[in-house]
Amino acid sequence: LSQRTISGSLLKYLSKLQVDEEPAIRTNTTILLGNIASHLNEGTRKRVLINAFTVRALRDTFSPARGAAKILSYLN
Repeated sequence: LSQRTISGSLLKYLSKLQVDEEPAIRTNTTILLGNIASHLNEGTRKRVLINAFTVRALRDTFSPARGAAKILSYLN
């Protein structure tokens, strides 16, 4: 995918999935963000991952989502 597609469409949809009512979807979205982080440019990566891991996933009420954020924030 091009950077334009990733930064535009994909990240917009993933952002919506991070607030889905289904906990497993939120967890898998966090894992996916961690997996694609190396394909984002540095500015986008910092902006997206900080918001995804600290603002959303680490405050999730579903403990596997918090665990995924902790592990992936350490790896990235």
